[in-house]
Amino acid sequence: MNRLEAKTAELVKSRKKALVFFVTGGYPDISATKTIIKTLASSGADIIEVGVPFSDPIADGPTIQLSSDKALKNGADLSKILRMVSELRKERIDIPIVLMSYLNPLAAPGLKPTLARCRAAGVDGFIVPDSIPEGTGEFRKICAENGLSLIRLVSPNTPEKRLKLIDSLSSAFVYVVSLTGVTGKRRQFGPATIKFLLKVRANIRKPKFLGFGISGPEQVLSVKKYVDGVIVGSALIDIISAAKNRNAMLEKISSFSKQLRKALD
Repeated sequence: MNRLEAKTAELVKSRKKALVFFVTGGYPDISATKTIIKTLASSGADIIEVGVPFSDPIADGPTIQLSSDKALKNGADLSKILRMVSELRKERIDIPIVLMSYLNPLAAPGLKPTLARCRAAGVDGFIVPDSIPEGTGEFRKICAENGLSLIRLVSPNTPEKRLKLIDSLSSAFVYVVSLTGVTGKRRQFGPATIKFLLKVRANIRKPKFLGFGISGPEQVLSVKKYVDGVIVGSALIDIISAAKNRNAMLEKISSFSKQLRKALD
């Protein structure tokens, strides 16, 4: 098992809910991203999802799109993100790290050498929104050869039969998208979301982590009994964007992570 699979197994065994954070690699810069990950790792986070900036996203809302655009303008790319991950591993930061990337940045240099580089750097897996289970057998095979997890996504319009297929093809956990649409903060989850989560629970056996819309302890408390963990992205990016200086940013991030950890526990 890689770090991600070991962590999810540990969480299930201890009946503990997972707290996952998304950070945009290179926003506001690579050095800051590294420090943010270290801060999250020491303040209650279980898993980190690092977004590889891409010019043509299909699942990202305005907040994450803006952070990716700024990261690209700052020169962030996959190579710099992998260098950062490697540095974290050398500093004994062992929190599982998953890359959220669209297929193009991974496939353009060649999937085999790219995934081998990712594994060597200390990456544990991938979330690839534009990769469908039925058409990416080669990707899944190369991930398996490198000991990398490949996490699949389900959404409210995923039929029951396909929920089971995705469950069988996903590694470590299944990413449950709370709504049809893009990432972003939401005030609350309505009855339709709860109904969807009950359907997911009935058809998926792997750990189920809910993303898209988690913005604070209130949302966590409203859904935690239906899922095995939550993924927080846009709300964290907003904290980073609003900070007046790095110290204030890190203090706010630490406080936010601890609040969500308390709500999950």
